[in-house]
Parts: sequence; structure tokens; C-alpha cells
Amino acid sequence: MNIILYTFLIGILIGILVAAPMGPVGILILRDTLHRGRYNGFLMGIGASVSDTIYGLIAYLGVGLVLNFIEENDLVIRFVGSCVMLAFSYYLYRTPVKQTLNSNQEKKLDEQTGWHKIVTAFIITVSNPLIVFFFLALYSRFNFVFDGKGYLLHLIIAMAAIAAGGILWWTLFTWLIARLRKHFTISGIKWINRIVAIIFTLIGLVGLVNCLIMIVGE
Repeated sequence: MNIILYTFLIGILIGILVAAPMGPVGILILRDTLHRGRYNGFLMGIGASVSDTIYGLIAYLGVGLVLNFIEENDLVIRFVGSCVMLAFSYYLYRTPVKQTLNSNQEKKLDEQTGWHKIVTAFIITVSNPLIVFFFLALYSRFNFVFDGKGYLLHLIIAMAAIAAGGILWWTLFTWLIARLRKHFTISGIKWINRIVAIIFTLIGLVGLVNCLIMIVGE
């Protein structure tokens, strides 16, 4: 497959996988979509996507600086990355979803303008720098980082695709919640998290199998 097309498609997938787990910002987006409509929830999704893309860029540049080390230890890094994904899957599957807002926070959120909602979601998402390690695990799993002629173009397409993946997720998420708003509650988020956890588990297991094949092949 053409490297540019691969980068674009995998970048979108990574953007979706990073955005999909429902943490505090997911609860806020769900809440705003249920109570104030899809548009308000989508604005917060934009803020979250911007933050995810920034951390995606940091992770990408960090990987690029140590690319020779990564190539020399490809098997170990793939194995560790797959294990990280499996551990995260277990945590995501087992961790209950909790309401994160008190009455004062609810009132402040109701009074926010569109830009305030974007900034709020951005601040909440950017306050979790551990997401960099999640990006690193995904990058290693999909062999996503490129080093060679056209590096800058590859980087731009990669970050644009990750941003597009995040926005695509929040577009679909807020559309679904808006359609089901009369029947959807915060407790329903746990099923989204469990489905995402299963997907991560499959990706992690495939990574471990590939590592085993590489070991046997040697």
C-alpha cells in the first residue's frame, strides 16, 4: 500500500482509538449533548481532538529522535507496546464510569459559550500527559513513524489524519447520543468502554502473535 495512504488511514484509526475511551471529557461531551444538543457536545469534541493531536505530535517527534534505537530493538518495543495495550484494555473494561461534575460545575458549563466549551475540553484532555505513552504504544504497534525522504509531508499527513480521526469519532458519538438522547444515560458509557477495550485487546493480542512469529522466524 502507498505509504501516504497507509499513513492517512492508520492515522484516522489512531485518532479514533485515542478519542474513544470515555474519561472525564467524554462524560462532559455526553452531558452537553444530552442536555444542550449535538452542536454543544461537538464543540467540546473539537477541543479534545486538538489536545489529542498535540500529544500525538509530541509522541511522534519523540519517537523520531530515537528511531535508530527503536529499529535496533523493534521486537522488544512491539512486545512492550502490545502489553501496554492489553493492560489498558483491562483497566478500561474494569473501571466503572463515574459522574464527574458537581452542581456548581454543571452551572458553569451551562453558562459557557462555544469557545469556552472548546477550551474547557482542551484543558481537561491536555491535563493527562500519560496519553503520550498510549500514542507510543499505538505507533509501535502499527509501525506508524516514518524516517526518510518526505518526512515532513508524512508528519503533516499523520497529524492531520489523527485530528480527523478524533473529530470523526466525536461527530459519530454526538450524532448517536442525539438520536438516542431519550434512552441514553451515563451508565451506557460503560458499554462503549467495554467495546473499545475488546478492540484494544484484539490489537494487543495480534501484536503479541506477530512478536512470537518474529522470534520463531529468527
